Amino acid sequence: MEEDLAYIKNLKVDELIDIVSNIWGFEEASEALFQLEKENPQKALELGIEILENDKGDDYLQASVWDIIFNLDPDTVINSLKKRKLGKVLLYEVLKELNSGFYVNEIRDLTEAVINRIINDYNDLTKNQDDELSAELREFTEKINI
Repeated sequence: MEEDLAYIKNLKVDELIDIVSNIWGFEEASEALFQLEKENPQKALELGIEILENDKGDDYLQASVWDIIFNLDPDTVINSLKKRKLGKVLLYEVLKELNSGFYVNEIRDLTEAVINRIINDYNDLTKNQDDELSAELREFTEKINI
């Protein structure tokens, strides 16, 4: 599959934008956004935020988008979370990112609304399941002292 997407590395910025904007497919859109992040980080951030805020594509694409754009502007990306319900795959990636390397106390926009969104979406998705998502949420709530 990786060979099938190799062509994306040779595309112009406007072609990458077209693939991401139109979500030609999970793999294509993810790879195009990854390449766009290298070529034009601000545009990658803009398109990624649009995907996250407007619940475009599936949960796997959104988790991939989160992974690609989070480090570009953590505060803005986190702020986009409070605007929509999070699916299980995206929620898991969000919690993993917040629990690793990036300490929640250093993120300015980790507002009560974002924290509530994470916890409420978790509660909606998993009714007392003991899985990886539960472990990530426990670690997250311990860090923010809830």
